[in-house]
Amino acid sequence: MAFVLISPPAFAQGRVAGAQVYELTENAKFTFGKSRLPFREAGVSQMLGFAAVGTPLCPTPDLTTPLPGTPALPGNPSAACVLNVTGSDHINLTTGLGTISGQFTIVKADLLPAVDTPETVVARGNFSGQIDFSAALQGLPFGTVTGHFTSNLGGGAIPFVGVFLLPFADPRNQSGFGYLLYQFVPNSDCPQGVCFTSPAVQSQPVQPNQQAIGYPTPRFDIYFQ
Repeated sequence: MAFVLISPPAFAQGRVAGAQVYELTENAKFTFGKSRLPFREAGVSQMLGFAAVGTPLCPTPDLTTPLPGTPALPGNPSAACVLNVTGSDHINLTTGLGTISGQFTIVKADLLPAVDTPETVVARGNFSGQIDFSAALQGLPFGTVTGHFTSNLGGGAIPFVGVFLLPFADPRNQSGFGYLLYQFVPNSDCPQGVCFTSPAVQSQPVQPNQQAIGYPTPRFDIYFQ
């Protein structure tokens, strides 16, 4: 799918995402019609990310873990809740509309000292919602979600809205992963060679820690109402 380079719409402009998760892998199945073109996608994704302390996905500091490369607890302002997420979606490829659902866990560092990703489950929950990827079908690199989640931390069904940011390569760059720009944004804004194009700002570079073994990862920004 080719993405066009235009000025983005305002979505969640001026707001800070309460959580960000990154899609590490996805297994997708497509249903084809008589035209031999796919008209439906069903996918299962594994995601990893962080929620800011004080948000509904990270209500208390005791659930947090130091971010990679930051000092150990206690008293670390960079600590956040680490989220493991499994999400399933069903999308109509004609309209871009569909559903999303899944499970998540909040995890902390292994009880035995380790330097890999946190894995000790301290909370868990479920989520569901409506997904809108109609913009992506028109060449704009994002989709939106409205939904709610529940967890064993209490609080009932908590609403959220979200934006999927899809990394893509500028066709003017022949190196594979190129500068990903909307208009009016100079190439120097993307020093890593790969950018997220965000509905909230005109461009953002994909940082090395936003890639999975070299692949730029789709990012899901979650905003709480």
